[in-house]
Amino acid sequence: NPAIRKQLINEAYSYFEKAYQLAPKHQETLIEWAKTDMVAGNYQSMKEKSVKCIALDQSLSDCYSVKSAAEIYLKNFEQAKKDLEVIVKRYSDAPSESSLYLVVEAYNKMENYTGLVDVYKKLIRTDPNVAQYHSSLAFAYYKLGNYELAKEEALIFIELMPEAKAEAEEFLKMLPY
Repeated sequence: NPAIRKQLINEAYSYFEKAYQLAPKHQETLIEWAKTDMVAGNYQSMKEKSVKCIALDQSLSDCYSVKSAAEIYLKNFEQAKKDLEVIVKRYSDAPSESSLYLVVEAYNKMENYTGLVDVYKKLIRTDPNVAQYHSSLAFAYYKLGNYELAKEEALIFIELMPEAKAEAEEFLKMLPY
């Protein structure tokens, strides 16, 4: 129900405004408030809150994840990629899936498969034994028309998750060769 949704978002905004007034240096408030902006489709506001979050203290990678996601929604793909690189360089060589969840979600929603390839490659470097990363990378390659790379990732997925072989083989049948 759109009316109830709008009411709940407005209610959440009022709570975040109060929390921010009481504790303006708590980055967690800005991060969660920015996520509410994402749900509401207020991507510029989402970006502004993430910039404030970063300005408070650059030690929290979630601030950059939220900013990168906001940039994707605003179609500033180059800036989103730069923010992703900050996460990778500053916080570790292998960012966690949880720190990149919003980025993956944004690229998916925007159907930016090139960005998804980049993120899933980074996640695979983190942990090459996560079958879902390979499955998602295979799908992104498929959407980009890179069928050979899609096949390679699907075969890795089968190796890591043999119980899903039938589903993966259905995917492989979709690949034109």
